[in-house]
Order: sequence, then C-alpha cells, then structure tokens
Amino acid sequence: MGDGKLPDDVRSRDRRRLLIAAAGLVGVSAVAGAALLLGPRMRSPQQQAAEAAPPTPSLVTVQAETRVLTEPIVIRGTVVAGPSVKVLPPRSLVGPDAVVTAVKVKKGDRLREGAQVLEVAGAPVVALDLPFPLYRDLIGGGEGPDVLAVQRALRRMGYSVPTSGKLDVRTQQALAKWWHKLGYEIPRQGAAAAAPGKSAAPPATAPTGPYLPRAAIVRISDKSSVSTVRVRRGDILTDPDAPLLELNAGPPDVVATVSKDEVGLLSAGQTATALDELSGRRAKLVVTSVARTVTTDSATGTTGFAVRFRFDGTVLSAAGRSLRIDVASAVESRPVLAVPVTAIYSRADGTTYVTVAVDGRRSADVTVRTGRTGGGWTAVVPEQPNALTEGSFVVVGED
Repeated sequence: MGDGKLPDDVRSRDRRRLLIAAAGLVGVSAVAGAALLLGPRMRSPQQQAAEAAPPTPSLVTVQAETRVLTEPIVIRGTVVAGPSVKVLPPRSLVGPDAVVTAVKVKKGDRLREGAQVLEVAGAPVVALDLPFPLYRDLIGGGEGPDVLAVQRALRRMGYSVPTSGKLDVRTQQALAKWWHKLGYEIPRQGAAAAAPGKSAAPPATAPTGPYLPRAAIVRISDKSSVSTVRVRRGDILTDPDAPLLELNAGPPDVVATVSKDEVGLLSAGQTATALDELSGRRAKLVVTSVARTVTTDSATGTTGFAVRFRFDGTVLSAAGRSLRIDVASAVESRPVLAVPVTAIYSRADGTTYVTVAVDGRRSADVTVRTGRTGGGWTAVVPEQPNALTEGSFVVVGED
C-alpha cells in the first residue's frame, strides 16, 4: 500500500461507476432526440382534426356593370384587292376614227398624274387627277373652274403656272412643255386667215397658241395602280361606257363568308379586329357591307353571306392571306345593368337571384329578372329597386 497504488477492487469499482454514468448520458440523449423527433407528431385527435380541416373559403366576387351586351363572333376572312375604279374614255374621243395606235400602260403599273395612258389616232391620251371631267377644249384666254383645275394639276407636276383660272401664256407654255416631254407636239389654235391686202396680225381677242383638247384627258386618282387593261392596239373606241382601264384606287379589303345565324348579328359600321396568325400582326376593321343573299366564294368554296371589311388604320396588305376576325356584335342597342352569367342562381320555385357581398362577406340574396345574354353577361332587373346597382359586388364562386 505504501507504493501509492490503489487496490484492484477499488479500480474495478471506479470503472463500473464511469460506465454507468456514460450509459445514463446516452439514455438521456436518446430520450431527448426522440422527443425532438416525435414531439411535432404527438398531438391530440382534436388538434389533428383541426389541422386537417380545409381553410375557410373566400368569396370570388365581380361588380355589376351597366354595359351594352355583345356577343363575339369569330370568323375567317381573306385579304382582297380594293374596289376597282373603271376609267372611261372621254366622250369626245369616241368615234369611228378613234383607233388605238399604242397602249402605254400594263397591269400592275402605278399610274401617276400626267402619265400617258394610250395613243389614239397618233395623239396622246393622258391622265389627270381632276375633280370633274373636262367639258370643253381649253383654249388661250379661256377662264373657269376647269382651267383652274388644270393649272393646279400642272403645279403638282412641277410646272410654274399661276392659279388664276385663266389660260394665259404661261399656262400655254407649260402645256407645250408637258406635251413635248411626252414626245408629242401639242395642238395649236391659229388666227383666222387674213383677207387679201389686210394685215395677218390676229385680233387681240382671238384665241391663239397651244390648247388642251378635252379628248386627251382621262380622270384618275393620283398614284392609282392598274389592275386591268381593257383595250389593245388596233381597237376602235366606239362605246363611251366601255372602260379603257380598271384601277385599284384604294387599299385592300377583307372579305368573309358567314352563316345564316351570324349574318343577323352584323351590320355596316361595326368594328372588328383582324389577326394575321403567321406574323402575329393585328389591325382594326370596319364592316362596310353585309350581303343579304347567299353566294359561294369561288376561292374557298364556302357558301353563305359575304361580308366586306375595310382596314381602319394599319393595313395588312398580304393579298390572299387568311385572317382571323373577331367581331363584337351588339345584342342590346342600349346599356343595361348586367352581371356575369355565373352570378345567377335559381331557387326551387323557379325564381332567380344573385348574392350581394359586402366587405368580402355574403350580405343578401337579391331576386332578379333576367334578360338577354351576351359575351358571358346577363341583363338583370332587381325585384326591389336599388337592391342591386352598378358597382355592387355579386358572388360568382368560392376560392
């Protein structure tokens, strides 16, 4: 014992104590870990039932509106060339000697003001954008609205002339230059032959110099495109009502064919939206005409009622392209109080009602009489005045 060493039985006892303490610590740790893992799951049946129950649903509401009920119509339409304008010959040109000696335009040409259209009996026939046909030859000294219209046309073509309404020397000179540019000599009005022994000088009032024959002018809209040429070299112009040309005077239109059920919902002046599904571009349309007789579209073979639209602003000019057209068709001509169709409920006795909500909670069931339906909305009239008004929130469902 004097060497300071503990007896074997003491050391064995101390080891047992250490092992027992360590085992105790492990047990406590295990119990604590289990409590952490199982604690959230250890709930009473009442707690579990409360947590499993669905949340209280919230109401889905929409405001009642005063609106014109519309029923959208979706149809297909095709881009077509604009309406053609027939160019007739001047009546003074027509006759047995009016032989077409040259045709100066062809299909697809852009016919500009001042351009030559034909040559008839060796003389030019040219195009001018005039407000009315010429009703006389314009000779030197002549005055009137027709002279003024020609002067304005000459100015648009770049000639320096007055706008006096009088065919003066400057205007005659501009006419001569114009004809020379076309490759022709303009007709001239000469003085009467002098009597023997008399001076050859013309009287001051005698019309002289270049003049514009009315037979030489056809009216057009400036920068029109030629869609059809109706004459050819060698023709004789004997019918004043037979067109020389046809022009595409306006932008392209859209034509659709609709069914009997749809045609009654369409009328001139209605607006629509066109969608080119290939490019994603959209454009506004306006209905210009609705046929009342059935026809068959030669391009698509579709039978129905033809409806023509014009572009209002942006033009989708791809000829022959098929477009989707959405038309908002009115089913009521005046605004009415309306609610969504899903807000209408029926009772066992056949009456209908809507549920009004205030601050997100059901407030009252209001009995209503229903009217026309359009675009998912129904016209309603409350049985009790002011029980339902514009802006009231009505229940359409629960979320």
